[in-house]
Amino acid sequence: MAITSDNIPLSEPTPLGAATATSSMAIACTDPSVLHFIEAATAPNTRRAYDSDLNHFLAWGGSLPASPDVVARYLAAHATTHVVATLARRLVAIRRAHALQGLPDPVRSELVRLTFRGIRRAHGRPQRRAAALATEEMAAIVASLGDSVRDARDRALLLIGFAGAFRRSELATTSSCQRLVPHP
Repeated sequence: MAITSDNIPLSEPTPLGAATATSSMAIACTDPSVLHFIEAATAPNTRRAYDSDLNHFLAWGGSLPASPDVVARYLAAHATTHVVATLARRLVAIRRAHALQGLPDPVRSELVRLTFRGIRRAHGRPQRRAAALATEEMAAIVASLGDSVRDARDRALLLIGFAGAFRRSELATTSSCQRLVPHP
């Protein structure tokens, strides 16, 4: 997209932190109920991670919009200091920031894709997976809890989380608890 008199802001780099607004920044809708669901589409921890990743890119010297060359150089600069999974998440944050502002996605370019593929081949290693908790181990944990109200709550959370294969954040948030408890 060329810089013309009607899109002058595109010629200015986005300052640090300016691109970290909620996902509604590129949405023209002003209906509060719709905006509530747009906000709910991404978990708060995910938004915080994307904001942190984008701020890292901007602090390094990147800007929005970013060219594929800048994104590829950013990847190369951090190839030996960051694990591949972190770089992949940072690419998602850069892609998301461009999409939310209606900008072309530099991450889709062949330059960025090849750079990331090379980093993954040269520095990638299998992701460490935590061993799953066996049923017997869960039974031992639950049996070790006492009879207090707090222990009963912990027992219920552990058993619901184990049976439903929920993440910690899904058990800890109010919205997850509302989904688990039927409303009268």
